[in-house]
Amino acid sequence: MPLNDLFKKSKETIDKMTIKQLVTLAGGDERLSDDSDAQIEMRDFFTKIENEKLTQYSNMCLKEPFENSGLVLQDIVNEMGRRINFEVKNGLYQGSSKKLGFDGIWRTSDFDFVIETKTTSKFPINLERAEQIRLGLINDQTISPNSATLFVVGRQDTLNLEQQIRGSRYSWSMRIIGLESLIKLMGIYENSFSNEVEYKIREMLKPAEYTRIDNIVEIVFTTSTDKTLSDEITIEEDTETNEGDQEKVNNRELHKIKRMEIADAFSKSKNTTILPRKTALFSNSDNSLKVAISISKRYNRSDQKYWFAYLEPMREFLSTDNSFMVFGLLDKNFAFVLPKKKIEELRPLLNTTPEKENRKEYWHVDFRERDDKIVMNLPKEKSFFELEPYKLSF
Repeated sequence: MPLNDLFKKSKETIDKMTIKQLVTLAGGDERLSDDSDAQIEMRDFFTKIENEKLTQYSNMCLKEPFENSGLVLQDIVNEMGRRINFEVKNGLYQGSSKKLGFDGIWRTSDFDFVIETKTTSKFPINLERAEQIRLGLINDQTISPNSATLFVVGRQDTLNLEQQIRGSRYSWSMRIIGLESLIKLMGIYENSFSNEVEYKIREMLKPAEYTRIDNIVEIVFTTSTDKTLSDEITIEEDTETNEGDQEKVNNRELHKIKRMEIADAFSKSKNTTILPRKTALFSNSDNSLKVAISISKRYNRSDQKYWFAYLEPMREFLSTDNSFMVFGLLDKNFAFVLPKKKIEELRPLLNTTPEKENRKEYWHVDFRERDDKIVMNLPKEKSFFELEPYKLSF
């Protein structure tokens, strides 16, 4: 059974397999090579799995190498680039006189990276060849002149390569990042919420001298403030109790579990797979389907039972026609799935918190109980919106 068919029917079986076994399953008797069914299967598979599995498989490629494990690592690294929201073009496994042998291209609106994946940099690397590939891609207009080569090195022994680049004429067109650090950036992006973190990550990867370290300080600061916003999404303010730090941590974990349960149920209802892209934000592999999932615990207030924040970054993320705002109830086995168009129709009828400091205006979504059903309060119209038609059980 082909890899992706088995993944669709029995993800549990796939999760127990090593990356070497998955490559064998994808290709059967066929070798992993350019334009092969095995290559197509593996690359498609990587778009459907969680960040944690990408990390696990990349570590397997380094610690338990096998035939073509370097090629598999190349594809995993490119998928990690997609998870940081680069526009990614997979490269060839084997270059030729007619085709330039780059491992991948990561594009932004104003800068391009040519990716070279190395399991180790212990031995000298041909920097001139790498630069010729970049210049060739500029010449045939595949990338812009505003570009650099980014070496992604699997093991941490990068000193030789650092010294090669630092003492060469390529110091302003080449950069190095260890795989472990790339994995950390992928995690930072997934746990972020604003677009500022994405911008800072991209800026940090560009060639620069670090006599002045403002850029590094800035990304640390931006990540810290963005983490606070992410926590606010996950842990609603409770006006009735003062939660301790440990209770907040526990709630955060409960919210994450519930959010993934809802994402799984939503995926099954749409016969696809959605993966977390940022805090509370999900999409399928080609971003044609986008979902924001907000979670609320049950409150002991006399009337209001569940409270959510509908945030501007959520509105911006839900940019496709096929976008949904999902409201999950921590103590229930169902959620409510509203198309973006519907929540936008209701938005003018909701109360808001005005823009303040680094946080934009956001809208309060208030759920109440009426006749054994949950409804949305529309305070500016003094009415209620029926949610039953939008119910997703799991």
